[in-house]
Amino acid sequence: MIVPAQGLLTEAIEKQPTDYRHVEVIVFNDMPLLYRGMGLQGGLSLMQKFIRFKKFIRRLKVDKQIQWAYINTLSCLVPLKAVKMCGVKSLVHIHEILENDRLLTRGINRYGLKWSDKIIAVSKPVNENLSEVATKAEKKKVVTVLNGISDMYLPQTEHRSQEQSKIVVTLFGRIKPEKGIWFFLDAVNELSPAFVERCAFHIIGSAAPGGEQMVTKLKEDIKGHRYASHISFQTFIPDIREKLNQTDIVVVPSLMRDPFPTTILEALSAAKPVIATKTGGAVQSVQDQVTGFLIDAGNTAAFSGAMQKLIESKNLRTTMGDAARKAFQQKFTNAIFAQNFMAEIESFELALQA
Repeated sequence: MIVPAQGLLTEAIEKQPTDYRHVEVIVFNDMPLLYRGMGLQGGLSLMQKFIRFKKFIRRLKVDKQIQWAYINTLSCLVPLKAVKMCGVKSLVHIHEILENDRLLTRGINRYGLKWSDKIIAVSKPVNENLSEVATKAEKKKVVTVLNGISDMYLPQTEHRSQEQSKIVVTLFGRIKPEKGIWFFLDAVNELSPAFVERCAFHIIGSAAPGGEQMVTKLKEDIKGHRYASHISFQTFIPDIREKLNQTDIVVVPSLMRDPFPTTILEALSAAKPVIATKTGGAVQSVQDQVTGFLIDAGNTAAFSGAMQKLIESKNLRTTMGDAARKAFQQKFTNAIFAQNFMAEIESFELALQA
């Protein structure tokens, strides 16, 4: 495993040496990675790092007898070409949707399609986004494997809420407009006082890097909201399990095309109905009218209407929650993901041997 620096992943491996006894971690500080806001100087540095990385891979191929490489994010696409130039096949796991309406992002998608041997997309929308710029031959490289997660469900006796008399509606996510934070506040504003009195609305998350001003704005906007006494903000917590299980309704109102929101899978596993926008991978994880509601991004009336239906009917919350739990167990467990993912790995290896 080649990583650009020590971090949480390497720490986890060090703490569980038995589980990862077959994994050798190599820290290569000069890995050529893309990042937001990269300027001319960054571009020149990237080229220099690319040359050093290619030499490193060429040596590693001989020393470790590398047959193929797994690349797990679009930010690592620059090393992809170096791997290819050294005669090493590659499988790329893409978790992002980079819209093709800009030259740079379109170029990144084309780059990945050109230099990879196989691509695993985390959802159908991710696959379709790549297909928009793929040749007929390149489209055959791309397959979809839906993510899975660890079970987040806790028995009722283990997570007694402090707000048992309230219906808890929670948004977990980065504090930025694209995540639909203010869309949520607008939808709450549309609810009648009779419904709001029965609820507690929570926003839990932290700012994106460099976006701390968004948290300040959110706090101010909550104070000025007509239902301020019913809305709370809490900064990011590492383990949301307890908060999730104390929640009655989970909202994922993203205005951007989220590839495949993990929050939705977590909610399903905890038997919570979900209200989500149709902007990305949510369409493959939320079954409209069954495990929750799918709404159009920006449609405040539809958002508040979906919340109202779930607030006024405990039976609907229970029915949808049970269906959500069943959907998780049938489609989104780690075991199911591992089975589907390994099937693609085996298919890839067989193709290499042919």
